[in-house]
Amino acid sequence: MKLYFDESGQTGCVVPNKNGDLYRRNQRFFVLAGIVCQDEEDEQKLVDKYRTFLEKYGVDSVELKGTELLKPENEKMLDDFIENMLDDRHMYICCYDKIFYLASMISTYMFDRQTMIDDPLLYFTQQSALTRENQRLFVEFCKAVEIGTSEARRSFVQFMVAYPYEKFDANNNLYRIAANKMLDFFDESEEMPEFPLPKGKGAYLNDNITHLINLNALGESLLALRIIYGKKQDDMEICHDHIIEFENEFLDTMKGEHIRFADSKSEILIQYADNVASGFRRIYTETTEVFGKGKQWEDNKQFYPRKLSRIMQKITERNIKFVTAISDWVLPIAVAVQFDKKTPQAAYNDTDFMKLFLLIKDRVLENIVSMDYDVD
Repeated sequence: MKLYFDESGQTGCVVPNKNGDLYRRNQRFFVLAGIVCQDEEDEQKLVDKYRTFLEKYGVDSVELKGTELLKPENEKMLDDFIENMLDDRHMYICCYDKIFYLASMISTYMFDRQTMIDDPLLYFTQQSALTRENQRLFVEFCKAVEIGTSEARRSFVQFMVAYPYEKFDANNNLYRIAANKMLDFFDESEEMPEFPLPKGKGAYLNDNITHLINLNALGESLLALRIIYGKKQDDMEICHDHIIEFENEFLDTMKGEHIRFADSKSEILIQYADNVASGFRRIYTETTEVFGKGKQWEDNKQFYPRKLSRIMQKITERNIKFVTAISDWVLPIAVAVQFDKKTPQAAYNDTDFMKLFLLIKDRVLENIVSMDYDVD
């Protein structure tokens, strides 16, 4: 089996940039997309299929970037791509929320990993709620990790005690309770949890680029694909888009994997993966923003939810992993049903959607409880 990967949402680091922001606008979500080739014959069919698509739209001398698909003048091409170039056998997507990643680090630090193993539902509901807090909380955490001293760690814990939480019951806030207990038994010798590749420590060739979750996303995607297709490590050949800043870390961290790097201009299936990653990230991001503003029932705001619905139906949720807050995991599954073109217009309302959302949420929560978290 051969896998071709490309990513979208790399711009903007997980740690604060020079402006003090954790990401640029529309860059909160990171998406890694893989094109799955079952064998050499299957690979050639995909190459031919994608080339035919490019020729159909006159893209014969330069590569088609995913951003082009989302231009208003290319809606016909986008619809064609969704309808005829996506399926549930050749695509896999891992969608990461950068804030959720930081929330997971804070939660593990405050509660310890055993809490996730013993009570995953409590752990992930708390973590999801934390994700909805103001970005300032996560900026403070990043600053403390970067300084790395005992004093910085104590200051962050004090910050967690005093922080005016918006998404938690003031009398039953587990983060504040944990922070108070940590201060009561503060251990000067304990260290802050460190990012796998801390900024400014020579982890990447460019210290201004500290994008950590691409490694997580690739590792989790490979594990999921092995489970889905019953493959072992030696059964997979991986080709990832050429990103010079990350390649040494990829090779060092992913030891044992059959991985190589190539330019998207020389590997047409990486171009294909780019189109999947870019298209999904933009459409998913815009959909979450539309719902976040409560404008999803306005006729002129249904463009992205309708596109996301069709993408979810084509790739299916089995082949998309959401490493996000619970509500952001549930949302696209509900959108896939509610914004189907067969759904009566009368059903486009908050009441019907909320009923559907809560049904799917129950299924997601059951999924969280059933998973085994006691693995290294």
